[in-house]
Amino acid sequence: MELAFTRHTTAQMRERGVSESEVLQTLLLGIELPAKLGRSLALQVFSAGYRHRGVYYPEKEVRVIHKEEFQRTIVITVLARYGIWSTPHENHL
Repeated sequence: MELAFTRHTTAQMRERGVSESEVLQTLLLGIELPAKLGRSLALQVFSAGYRHRGVYYPEKEVRVIHKEEFQRTIVITVLARYGIWSTPHENHL
């Protein structure tokens, strides 16, 4: 899978504590949902334990907004939420 990141997206990832490998894993193994403007949302919960902005969280939920273009996956936005989710719940989507 060929990924394309913008400078803005990589800045978001750094600020939100999401690695490139977590984005790739979310795209490959996460739940895929439709999003606006012909885009898709991939969602994955990671359970390794994370420290973000000085606070410990047991889990991290990563959301990747993306689109397929010319046989590449364009990563548009990367979001992260920290807390406890055994599985994603409908009210979190």
